[in-house]
Amino acid sequence: MTPKRYIASPFAVVACSLFIAHGAMAEAELDFTSNVWKDGWENVTVDGVTVTVTLSSFPANRLSFVDDGTQNGGTTSFSGGPLAEDFDGIGIGDDEIGGTEELTIDFGGVDLYVTGAAFLDLFFSEAPSDVEKIALRYYRDGAELSDPPSPQVFEGVQLYTRGASGWLQQAFAGVLADHVKVVFFEGNDNTGVGDAAMAALRVQVVPIPAAAWLFGSALLGMVGVGARRAKKA
Repeated sequence: MTPKRYIASPFAVVACSLFIAHGAMAEAELDFTSNVWKDGWENVTVDGVTVTVTLSSFPANRLSFVDDGTQNGGTTSFSGGPLAEDFDGIGIGDDEIGGTEELTIDFGGVDLYVTGAAFLDLFFSEAPSDVEKIALRYYRDGAELSDPPSPQVFEGVQLYTRGASGWLQQAFAGVLADHVKVVFFEGNDNTGVGDAAMAALRVQVVPIPAAAWLFGSALLGMVGVGARRAKKA
């Protein structure tokens, strides 16, 4: 008697796909101090996330990647390890983002959780007392988010001195967005104009909802029962 063969149903395929998708979920660190961005900043793929960086104001200007010697010398640890520090990060026109300049980081139409950010050349001054502030504006489906409030503002915590890095990094609860705009908010370090460089961004793939996991687990259980019955027949 020829033994019966069990053939997986489409439901089993869906369940297995859920399992695979969960296994692929991970954080990605977008290190804008790396030469990867300088050499080709359109459609760069990092840890499975495809990102495009564009200048969304002052089209006559250009994106710039400048090493002005203000990095931390390999000590700017962000997420899993130090940044590349090939240069200071992304700037516009010169080496930083200032005034009404605006930078867009697009995730290719995919919703991602933004969970951290890092900046260089972000300072405060004592005389006169002032602090540079840079902001992230979050967007999804063509509209700026209102919950959580956007923009999210970051302040310089390092006093400006020659050769200092102006390093700032912050981790925060994930903000779901399909693109982010980087703008200078206000302030000055009492040297030139107020500005700062975008050094890094941490993003995470949207996890599979718990309900989908329960559904997938139930389907896998049904597959197991069907397989045992097939063997007994």
